[in-house]
This record gives sequence, structure tokens and C-alpha cells, in this order.
Amino acid sequence: MEQPQHTVINNEANQQLEVWIDGEVAVLTYRYYKKDIAFMHTTVPATMEGKGVATALAKEAFRLAASLKKLVMVYCPFVAGFVQRHPNTALSWIRNITVSGNYHFLSSTAP
Repeated sequence: MEQPQHTVINNEANQQLEVWIDGEVAVLTYRYYKKDIAFMHTTVPATMEGKGVATALAKEAFRLAASLKKLVMVYCPFVAGFVQRHPNTALSWIRNITVSGNYHFLSSTAP
């Protein structure tokens, strides 16, 4: 079953990507660090769970990093899992993944 398309908004003022459905918002927060972008945390309301919202946020986050030509630092457990499930979408832009205190260096082909 294919997931529905979600409109992802980049709220640059709050440094977060957002999906709004029926007055509720799911967010993936990011921060700029030196020359990189860090994906910090993803929050999805219970009413949006299982609808592909977090995946849409993660995909858009990597599109954002690519458009800005920034390497990615992953701190968010959901995004780290997304990288494992979709390596072709994400790995070329990863600088490192830090989840639950574990620090992993990954090589990158990004500029």
C-alpha cells in the first residue's frame, strides 16, 4: 500500500520541517552547525502515526541538505533508522550519526 503524499513546509524561523494535518503538526527539527546541518528530533502526533509523515519529513530533510550542499549530522533516532532503511537516499550526505551516545563516522561523497 502506497503512503499518501504529504506537503512538507520548511519553517526556517524555527529551523524545523513541518507537516500539518487537521490542525496538528508533525516536526523534524534541524540546526546549523559550522558548515553542516544537524537533524535533531522528529515528533509526530499519535493521530498521524503510520501514515508516512515521519518518512516524508526525513526525505525532505535530506533534500534540504542536498539543496544547501551541507553534510548531515544525525542525532534523531527516527532519521538514523531511515538511513538504515533507505541508504541510497541518505548516505552520500551523512557526516556522522549520533544516537543514544553512540558516535559513528561515515565517509561522505558530498562536496
